[in-house]
Amino acid sequence: MIGLGTPAAGDDGVAGAVLEALAGRVPGDVEVRHLDGEPTRLIEAWWGADLAVVVDAARTGAPPGTRHRLELGD
Repeated sequence: MIGLGTPAAGDDGVAGAVLEALAGRVPGDVEVRHLDGEPTRLIEAWWGADLAVVVDAARTGAPPGTRHRLELGD
């Protein structure tokens, strides 16, 4: 599980809040990382993973708090 964002940047703190809320609630074999959003660190973080869950805030035009789920194919 990868959270992206810098708390000092306003809504970018959402990933840290989500990861904090999940602390102790995910299985022990799940790696949880909080990254600043630099693209190469993101790629390195999920390299070789069977599944990567990325939490980030984004401006989409939807109301604040709307959750979006994107699934990528091979």
